[in-house]
Parts: sequence; C-alpha cells; structure tokens
Amino acid sequence: MKFRHVGEAIYSHRKRAALSQESLAQLAKVSVQTVRNIEHGVTEANARSIKNISAALKVTPQELFDSVGDSDALVMPGSNMSILEHSNIWPRRLIICSNIELCCYAAARRLINVIIESPGQSVVLPTGKTAKTLFSVLLKSISDEEKEKFKSMHFFIDTETFGVESTHQASRSAFVRRQFIDKLAEIGCYIPNEHVHFFEGIIRGDRAPFYDYNEALKNHPIRLSIMALSPTGEVSGYSASVYTADDDIMHDGCRVITLTEPDRRYIDSSQPSRSIITIGYGNILSSYEIIVLAYHPHKSNAIKMLVSGECSPERPSTILRHHNNSFLIISEDACVKAMLENNNVISRANEAEEFVGEM
Repeated sequence: MKFRHVGEAIYSHRKRAALSQESLAQLAKVSVQTVRNIEHGVTEANARSIKNISAALKVTPQELFDSVGDSDALVMPGSNMSILEHSNIWPRRLIICSNIELCCYAAARRLINVIIESPGQSVVLPTGKTAKTLFSVLLKSISDEEKEKFKSMHFFIDTETFGVESTHQASRSAFVRRQFIDKLAEIGCYIPNEHVHFFEGIIRGDRAPFYDYNEALKNHPIRLSIMALSPTGEVSGYSASVYTADDDIMHDGCRVITLTEPDRRYIDSSQPSRSIITIGYGNILSSYEIIVLAYHPHKSNAIKMLVSGECSPERPSTILRHHNNSFLIISEDACVKAMLENNNVISRANEAEEFVGEM
C-alpha cells in the first residue's frame, strides 16, 4: 500500500505495533505533539525525528519513505496544511460507531479534548438537527474541570439564515445559543459574550456585519470545525450541483450563498428563503482539524459520495477530502447502507474516548 505522506506510513506502523501516540513519543524521545503533527501531515518531520521514530517502530527510515507515493501537493492560502489536488478516498480516518449516541459522544469528546489542548483558539459549530443531538451528548459528558477550559475558547457557527431576526424560529444563531451556550450556563459554564461570534441574519447600515468575522477568524485561528452533512451532500450551506469551478468556493470567506430548494426544506421548512450566510469554504479548509458528523442511514448516498465519489466543486462536500486532517464519523447502520467496509466498529464509550484521544 502506498501512503500519501510519511505521517500516514508512521500511523500505519504504529497501529500495527499496537502503540499509542504517547507510547511512540516516549520510545522515540519526541513530544506527543510532534507525533500528532507528523501523522496528520501538518508539519514535515526532520531527519532526527524520523530516525528516532523509525527505530521505535523497528523499521528503517528508508522503509517509511519507500511506502510513500508521489503526489502533486498544494498549500491552501492562509493554511500551513498540504492538500492533495487529486484524491478519491477519505484522507485520514473513517470512524464507525455502533449507534448514533456513540457517534455524537466521539465527536463531543474530541471537541472537549481540543478545547483542553488549545485554549484561546476557535471552534466552528454545526447548526442543524445533528447539532442538537451533539450538544445534548456533550452537555452530559463534560466534567467540572473541563467546563473551565471552555471559557477561553471562541465559538463560531457555520451558517445563519439570511434575512431573519434572532427571534425568528429559523434563526440558527438563536438555536445554538438556546441549545449550547445557554445550557452551558445552566451547568455553571459561562462563555464570555465577546467569545461568542454568531452571525446576525439582518444587515443594518451600509456594511454586512458578517464580513467582520473574517478578521475575527484571523485573530482566533480555527482549531476544529464540526460539520453536518445533509442527505443531498450539502455542507455549511454549500449545496450540490450549484458550483462548477474550484475558485467558486475554495477561497470563500464569510458571505451569502443560496441553497437548493430540497436543502432548504430539509434544513428547516420554516426558513423564509434559500439565502444563507456561510462561514465560507476557505475558512473551513483553513481549520487545523475538521470533523464531519453524519450518522443517519438516510444520508448513505451522501456519505458514499463524500468518501469515494468524484472530487468536484459540483459536490462541495467531496472537497473536504483535500484536507489532511479531516475525519468522518458515521454510524454502523449508515456505513452498511453506504456499502462501506466496517471492520473496526467502536461499540463502547471508553473505546470512543481512547480513539479520539489519538486523533
């Protein structure tokens, strides 16, 4: 098997040796973060690190490099990540859980881990039906010590309904406030107002307020984006069969875009128009890490397209395969219906917690 970069080869050898990232770091006399960054393709390993890691894995450096295939790589503007121009398989890991609650638990624990590891950075939250279940599971699993860490983070949402006040039933910012920010406060975790960067659906004055969020994202880089997937493959407001060229979306900042009518009805039939404010695909791709959460079997076609369909701006979700540190969390039922291999199914909470701890 040919790997895309040496980090993937290291990951494969580490799993074969039944070593955790912590164990490998200890044996190789490097930091856990070094192992993480190399495996995720975020940084290139220096010669000394490769030599030490190879010795710990009982392989030669040449064996590692021989297992890496050639590829044309490019770097996204505003990002230090290498992304492949041509990719037909999900680049990092497909995480399969035995049920919906466990899918959300895995995503919630990853979010909590990220907040502990990276205080002061940003998280982009989903806003739809998937978000409600995710928030509910997260609120049940967070400890008192972990709550304190949440206060330092900056929270963004990926979309807002355009043209509605925050009191409107279709307002996504109001939904996330009710289901997440306010419920955190109810359990004693108060997020400062200046750390909550939620879009307004109404433009007042000469300048759309959401443009200011691009500057806020520069000041608080996105550590993690959690995204939901619709049955048609829509992500963060980007519907399928709308865009034709990479430049149509790849470098987008926050802006207003248009959903297809089926996506509008699926997301919220009370939404008054198809116009939506998105955080922008360029901002999403600049995230250090991306999780796509898609656990319902009725999303199986979109999941299959995301994993192995032709990579094209006509199917915006497939562009997430360009990101070296992206993860897809799905249920076993969705996996079976999408006809994907499901050899390693996570069936217990402790397995999920251990797995996402190594992401």
